[in-house]
This record gives sequence, structure tokens and C-alpha cells, in this order.
Amino acid sequence: MHKGKLTIWKDDRGFGFIQLDDTEKKVFLHISSLRNKRKRPQEGDIIKYQLITDKKGKLTATNASIEEKISAWIFVLLILSILPIWGTVKLSMIYRNPLPIAIYPITGLITYWFYAHDKKQATDGNWRTPEQTLHFWELIGGWIGGFIAQNTLHHKSKKSSYQSVYWIIVAIHLAGWMYWLFLQPYNLKLK
Repeated sequence: MHKGKLTIWKDDRGFGFIQLDDTEKKVFLHISSLRNKRKRPQEGDIIKYQLITDKKGKLTATNASIEEKISAWIFVLLILSILPIWGTVKLSMIYRNPLPIAIYPITGLITYWFYAHDKKQATDGNWRTPEQTLHFWELIGGWIGGFIAQNTLHHKSKKSSYQSVYWIIVAIHLAGWMYWLFLQPYNLKLK
């Protein structure tokens, strides 16, 4: 496998060129050569690919994939997760019950599944999951799973009306944990 930077991309025509190592040579990339087409290539993307020479002698990428840029959204996820993790651990310690710790992972997995199912239904042109269902699962604790799904599946991440409700749900969760952890910490004390 080779790896290189996509220096030219003609989205309207579905092809571009990858810079080959430190040389002046360019490798042709066609959209059909990408294994995962859920994200459109953009100039500057890092592409992993196998190198072949076509019948005309042109260097061509095949079996290609876009290297995911995950560090930024994972950092945001970690920051957003601090209060819920701290709060659920504290609740579990207070009540000596591990159930609060399990709520976010369980609802997050269910929410992620709903996102994935809805994306597949949308791609196949089938009946969709109502947005209210996604928001319900986010509201009862699955917003972290929704955040992960938006960033890995690239689903519901651009629709502004959906994002407005989603971020209100996140704000409600974070505000609730801030209130409980900092403004009334003496209501529930460790025994």
C-alpha cells in the first residue's frame, strides 16, 4: 500500500491526482477506485492506495481509501464527555450501583445503531427513522453515540435544523451535570 496527498481533485468529473512520494510524478485517482464512498475526496486528503499502471502506461490508484482525520473530533468528544463520566462515576459511588455508569454506553450504542440504520435506509431509498426517534435516544443519554455517528458515518452532520436540536440536547445534559456536580454537590454526599 502507498500513501499520498491528493493535490488535485475535480469533484464534478470524479477524478484527481495524488502526489507520489517526494517526486514530481502524479498518480491518477478515479472516484470508482475508492472503497468507501461515504465521504467525497477533497484536495489535501491523505489517500491510501495500491499502485498499478494502466494499459496506457499511466500510474493509477486502485483499492484506495481516504485516511480519516479523527483527532479533532475525538478531542471534542473527550472534552464533552468529562462531565458525564465524572457525574456517572460519582452517582455510582454514592448509590453503590454500577447502573449509572452503563447508561451512556448503552444508550450511545442504541443511538449509533439508529443513525447507521437511518443512513442505510436513506442510501437505499427506504423508509427512514424519524428524527424525533433519534432525538429521543440522544435526550435519554445517547448524544455521545450520536456525536460519534455524525463524525464516523457523516450522517445528520450538515442539516442545520437537526444540529440545532442536537446541540440543545447536549447543552441540557452538560448543564444538568454542571448543576449537579458544582452548584449542589452537598445534596448527595458519599457515605
